[in-house]
Amino acid sequence: MMTQEQLNILIRKYLSGTATTEEMKSLEQWYQDYDRNLEVYVGNEEEGSEQELHDKILSRLRTTLHATLPARVTPMWKKLAAAASIVALVSAGGWYLMHDRSNDSTQVASQTGTNPGFEQAILTTSDGRKIQLGKNSHQPINEKNGVLISNDGHQLSYTSSSTGNSVFFNTLEVPRKGVYSLVLADGTKVWLNSLSSLTYPTSFPGRERRVSIKGEAYFEIAKNPRQPFVVDVEGGQAIEVLGTSFNVNAYTNEEQISTTLLEGAVRVKAGDQQQMLAPGQEAQFSLSGRALQVRQVADPNDVIAWKNGFFVCNGKDLKAILRQVTRWYDIEVVYQGNINPEAFEGTISRNMNLSELLSMLEITGVKFSFQGRQLTVLPQ
Repeated sequence: MMTQEQLNILIRKYLSGTATTEEMKSLEQWYQDYDRNLEVYVGNEEEGSEQELHDKILSRLRTTLHATLPARVTPMWKKLAAAASIVALVSAGGWYLMHDRSNDSTQVASQTGTNPGFEQAILTTSDGRKIQLGKNSHQPINEKNGVLISNDGHQLSYTSSSTGNSVFFNTLEVPRKGVYSLVLADGTKVWLNSLSSLTYPTSFPGRERRVSIKGEAYFEIAKNPRQPFVVDVEGGQAIEVLGTSFNVNAYTNEEQISTTLLEGAVRVKAGDQQQMLAPGQEAQFSLSGRALQVRQVADPNDVIAWKNGFFVCNGKDLKAILRQVTRWYDIEVVYQGNINPEAFEGTISRNMNLSELLSMLEITGVKFSFQGRQLTVLPQ
């Protein structure tokens, strides 16, 4: 029988499309015994002396399960996404059991129907036009110098017929509660997270390809050894690549700029410091200390979970999780009193309403109130 940790890993691999055939069969078998397995996992959290408390948590989990899986026609991947959320709850519930047994009544978040983010963006062309993009905007866009921009409501794609040296720049800005992707004129693919923007040329006639990023983006660079690709990052960092895939997190309200490499090789520069990255490594540039360091990450796919529709909480504290939540649900967060620095584990779908997400977090003992667009984290 799979352990809870093995199940969590398997679900993430399945949802990201990296699970092997054998792993998919194992997961599908687990899925056939879904309800029974859920009970087993909760029952195994601690021994019989805590059975009564386990039963209460199990009852709560089942309530969440039914709220998340309301119909028999729900596709399997959505059920697995819900299961991943359940696993997150169980993990956090374990923390709750160990650290706050005196309080066996969790607080339910103030109900809000705040919906999750969706695909939306604003394109600024070289002549200053601002074009709203989203599911209802499929029109092609003409740029200068023979550049045609197609838009399918999810992604922009650039085609250039120019052989000249004139360069024109566009900016794609994704607001709070948004996500969008684009294919540059050289074939490079970029996914932009909420509250992010990318400025780039509409063609690449020079000796290098150079773009600039604010916020968070995932890049899959089109290989071209004769024309290096350079990403200028807000905050004083540059990334030089040839052909690779990597994620950059450069939000100004985070403590550091993080560059995580999934494939290939990149050189990260910050002032007179520089580091070469191998796959699975992450460069962290402290915005306060101005120091550049490299660490190995446990699973690079966790870093790009946002692109696949998930919050991955592994090792993150509540404030780090809520910074992602504010961008995706377009809310503000204030804190009253001291917040427990305990780290969370698990994966949560970004497709659920804010009220559902807050109710899940409340099982860990966190208390919230919500009014207008302000979420207040209350003392525990």
